[in-house]
Amino acid sequence: MANYKLSYTASQFEQAMKAYNEKWKDVSQVTANAANVLAGTYIVTNQGRIQGTMKNNGNVAGTISTKDGSYTIPTGYHSGSGTVKISDTEQAKIIPANIKKGVTILGQTGTCEAGTTTSGTDTTDATASASDIRSGKTAYVNGRKLTGTIPNQAAQTITPGTTDKTISSGKYLSGTQTIKGDSKLVASNIKSGISIFGVTGTYTGSSSGSSSGSGLPNTIIAGDTPVIANWAGMNITSTTMTDTKISITIKRAGTYRFKIPAVAKSSFSSGSPTVSLYKNGDSANSTTITSSTVECVSFDLECAVGDVISVYAKAVGSNYSSTTVTVFGLIACIDWANGL
Repeated sequence: MANYKLSYTASQFEQAMKAYNEKWKDVSQVTANAANVLAGTYIVTNQGRIQGTMKNNGNVAGTISTKDGSYTIPTGYHSGSGTVKISDTEQAKIIPANIKKGVTILGQTGTCEAGTTTSGTDTTDATASASDIRSGKTAYVNGRKLTGTIPNQAAQTITPGTTDKTISSGKYLSGTQTIKGDSKLVASNIKSGISIFGVTGTYTGSSSGSSSGSGLPNTIIAGDTPVIANWAGMNITSTTMTDTKISITIKRAGTYRFKIPAVAKSSFSSGSPTVSLYKNGDSANSTTITSSTVECVSFDLECAVGDVISVYAKAVGSNYSSTTVTVFGLIACIDWANGL
């Protein structure tokens, strides 16, 4: 028998065995099979090289949209980034306003109180408040039932006056609001050039009455409504009938009631002074003044256009004892629901 001698040293042999062991591992303990290995990859077992069959599912994503719904996770490999969540539609419903007050569902604590809407109508975009709703009426706003506070204003009649009349703001007008009118509010009843509630007057009378007769009624009948006046007062001391220079010129024919406000002064021991009404320079009526306080004597007199009606007066007595008279004016009056 031939003798062979190894030409390697012990150190070289040890290195060779180490390299062998590093390349060839003991696989007797491997328990994985093809289903446990990702498809497209291989392992070595004590039965040899095996190709994996495990499905690669990558990033799995799923949603749940019903209370009892579930999602089945498929068999196989998952990347770890997959998700399962409640659907966006259902998430939008899980809000405090849709959950009973005091109850917490999935981290949302409810605020919905008894009496709020259960109709399913979304009221989250409503912006009204109680002050926007009529008193006694109700509405649902943002999931809550509100009772209105706007006060009601019942029907009323407002009569115009010299100051503004207002209807308070913030009220619901539940009845007809009537601004009262007046049939007398017409141009012929308002002084020319004056506007009352938008009606411009055409009546040409003034503080001394009508100087042209325009604006007076067609038929002149004695009455107590002043239509013409002259307030040029005068004190008479003469004991002879004296023109007071107080007169009115008639512009429309008819019967007038002429009133003369006058007062007697000083002693009445010598008698009472006299006041007379003249028409066109002739005496028409006379009377005595018997009071030391102002009295208004009157005479009804038929007049034609152009007649001049004047007041004359005289005192009574002597230089030692006399009673004078002061005449304050002359007023022409007729039976009419208008006038000065």
